[in-house]
Amino acid sequence: MGDPTGITVLAFGSAAGVLGWSARYIPVASETSLATIVARLERECPRLVEARGRIRFAVNRAYATPESLLRAGDELAIIPPVSGG
Repeated sequence: MGDPTGITVLAFGSAAGVLGWSARYIPVASETSLATIVARLERECPRLVEARGRIRFAVNRAYATPESLLRAGDELAIIPPVSGG
């Protein structure tokens, strides 16, 4: 999927606006939980904490839980709420 020594993080819509970027590479040493990656992103961008209850996360195009494990080469998507009608 992505880089063999880290993960690719993609931020969509308003999540990209909050973070200030739409794609980023994060090195990982081994299996890392989604909760650990999100905590790191929240430390780097405190505004993400405010939006967290409204955003979803997907690992390799499947919705993920905080316990989901990411490995080098995985893709993490940060998905903001979608409205429609």
